[in-house]
Amino acid sequence: MDPEKWKLTIASLTFPFPPWKVEPLSLSCLGHTDKTLLPLRCRQGRLAGNLSRLHLPLAGRYRFDFAGGDKKSVEVAPLEIGDSSWKIHYNQHGDRWRFDLTSQRQTLAKRWIKPLLPRSLHWIKQISGWLALTLHARGKAHATHFDMRVDGHKISLNDENYSKVLERLRLGLKLDATHGGQAWSGNLDVRADRGEALFLPIYLPLTDNPIKLRSSFLWNPSTRRLELQDLSVRQTGVGSVVGAGIIDNGIISGLTGGFQARLSSFYRLYVMPFLQGGTWQTLEINQGSANGRFLIVSGRPEKGRIVLDDVTLSDTEHRIGVNGLNARLYWQKNFHNHGKLFPTSWISWHAAHLYAIPVGEANVFLRLTDDDLRLIHTAILPVLDGRLRIQRLDFLNLTTTPQIRFAGDIETISLELLTRVLRIPPLSGTLSGNVPGVKYDHESHTLELEGKLTIEVFDGTVTVENLVVTNLFGPLPRLRADIHFKNLDLELITRHFSFGRITGKVEGHIKSLYLENWRPVAFDAWIETPPDDTGRHRISQQAIDNLTDLGGGSAAGLISRTFLKVFEDFGYDRLGLGLKLSNQVCQLRGVAPAPHGYYIVTGGGLPRIDVIGYNRRIDWPTLLARLKRITQIQTPVVQ
Repeated sequence: MDPEKWKLTIASLTFPFPPWKVEPLSLSCLGHTDKTLLPLRCRQGRLAGNLSRLHLPLAGRYRFDFAGGDKKSVEVAPLEIGDSSWKIHYNQHGDRWRFDLTSQRQTLAKRWIKPLLPRSLHWIKQISGWLALTLHARGKAHATHFDMRVDGHKISLNDENYSKVLERLRLGLKLDATHGGQAWSGNLDVRADRGEALFLPIYLPLTDNPIKLRSSFLWNPSTRRLELQDLSVRQTGVGSVVGAGIIDNGIISGLTGGFQARLSSFYRLYVMPFLQGGTWQTLEINQGSANGRFLIVSGRPEKGRIVLDDVTLSDTEHRIGVNGLNARLYWQKNFHNHGKLFPTSWISWHAAHLYAIPVGEANVFLRLTDDDLRLIHTAILPVLDGRLRIQRLDFLNLTTTPQIRFAGDIETISLELLTRVLRIPPLSGTLSGNVPGVKYDHESHTLELEGKLTIEVFDGTVTVENLVVTNLFGPLPRLRADIHFKNLDLELITRHFSFGRITGKVEGHIKSLYLENWRPVAFDAWIETPPDDTGRHRISQQAIDNLTDLGGGSAAGLISRTFLKVFEDFGYDRLGLGLKLSNQVCQLRGVAPAPHGYYIVTGGGLPRIDVIGYNRRIDWPTLLARLKRITQIQTPVVQ
C-alpha cells in the first residue's frame, strides 16, 4: 500500500439505528503523510457510499488523526447526504471524548422520510420543508451526556385523502440527557408555534395558538421504565396540562396532574369538530373557564375533579341555553374512600332555558362514581311561575351502554304563561303532574315511561301510559303511547279559540298513538261528555258551525235554522266524536247513530239543537286543514 495514497471498500456496513445500513462504502486517502500504518493519519480523505434504506447517496471529505497515545480526532466536513450538507467532528483525549454533528439545512423528502420510520410515517403522500440539526455529545468513563436541537421550517405534508395535513409548520425540539449507571435522565422541550395542522376533524391554527411541551425524565432501557417529572403542555389562548407520572412498557402505571382551560377556545378547537353533522352541531360555549386534577393508576383513571366557573352555553337553534353555570364535580373509581367523606358534586346556574321554556336559578347535587352519575338530593328547578321537582336522575353505564332514569313532578305551572312562551294558542288554567319514572337506553336509543304519567290540567286529569320513544335523537324519532283524559273543563279549553265556546266536562282517550318525526301516523281517539256530568251544558253557534263543518253534516232541531240566529248559545245533552287514523285516512264516528250519519251533539233543554255528521271517511291532510281553520286564536278586540 502506498502510504501516501490508499483506498478501502466496505461492501456493507450495518448500524442498530438510522441510517441502519451503508452499502457500499468507499474510503480513500490522498494525503497520508506517515510512512507507516501506525500512527495513522489522513489529511485529505474522500468517502462515497449509498444509504440503501433511505435511497440517498453519500459523499464527503474527511481527515483523521490516530496518532497513538490518548489522543484521537476525526472530522468529516462537508458530508453531502442527498442535497444536504453535514459536519461531523469527534475528539478523544484519554477517557474523555466529544462528538459534534450539525446540519444547517436538511431538505425533507418522501423518498427518505418514509423509510426512516416506515410504520409510523407510511401514510405520507407529500412532504416539503427543511430541518436544522445540532447534536453535541460528550463522555467520560461510564458517564455520557448529549444535547440535541432540531428546528423545522416551512414543513408541509399530507396524506392521500388530506385528512392529515401540516402547512408551513415551524417547530423546535430540544433534548438533553445524561447517562449514569443504568438510566438516562434529562429534559425535553418541544414547540410548534407557526403554521397550521389538520388531523380530521381537528384543525389547529398554530400561529394563533402555539403549543409547547416540556418535561424532565428518567429512562431505564433495561426495564423500559419512563418517569416523567414537571410535565407541562401549554397552548396559548386555550389551556394547559401539568403533571408527573410513570410509564412501564408503554402502560401508564401512575399519572397525576392538573389542567386549566379557556372553555370557549378549547370547545371550538377540540369538541365542536366532533359534533359537526350531528344533532348538536349548533351548540356553543361562549365563555367560562375550567380547571381540575386527575389520577391514573395502572392505565385506568382512579379519581378526578373538574371546576367550572361562569360558563355560558347556547344553541343557535335555541334548544338549550345556560348562563352563569358553575360546577364542582368530583369523580372517583370506587365509592369507598378509605374512611374519608366522599365529596359531593354540585352544579348551579343563574338562568337557563329548554327550547323557549325559561328555567330559573337552581342548584343540583350529585355523586359521580365509576361509570355512573346520580342525583343525591331532590332538585327544585323554577319553571315560569311553577316548579319542576326532580326526585331521581341517574346516568348509568356512561362509557359503555348509557342509560338514563328520571322521576319527578311538576308543581302548578300557569298554562297561560306556558302557551305564551311556546307561541301556541293560549290556554287557561294550571299544569301539574307526576312522572313516576323514565328510562333512556342509549344502545337502543329508546326512551320508555315506567308506570303512568299523570297531568292535572283544565281542572281534570290526563294520564299517559305505555309511552315509548325510539331513535329519540336520530333523524326519524318514533313515539307510541296511550293517553286517557277525564273531567276536562271544555270552557277552559275553548275560550281562547275561534272554534267557539262550549261548557261542560269531557273525557276520552287517544289509544295506539303512533308518531313519526313527531307527526301522527296512526291513532284511535274518542272524546265524549261523561255520563255522570251534572254541570251546565252550553254550546255557542260558532262551535256548532265548526263541528258541522268538521263532520260534513248539518245542524237540525226543533227550531228553524233562521230562528237559531237569535240565540248566542244552546243547551246540549251529550257530545261525542271519534277519529281513527290509518294510512292517511281518518274514520269519523259520533256519540250515537243518526239517519244516514252520526250524532256529534245531541240537544238538550231549550233552545235545543242536534249536530249530525255525514262524512265517515276523510283524508288526513284535508281534516288537518279544517282543524287549522276552525281553531285559530281569537284576535283581541281593542276598545
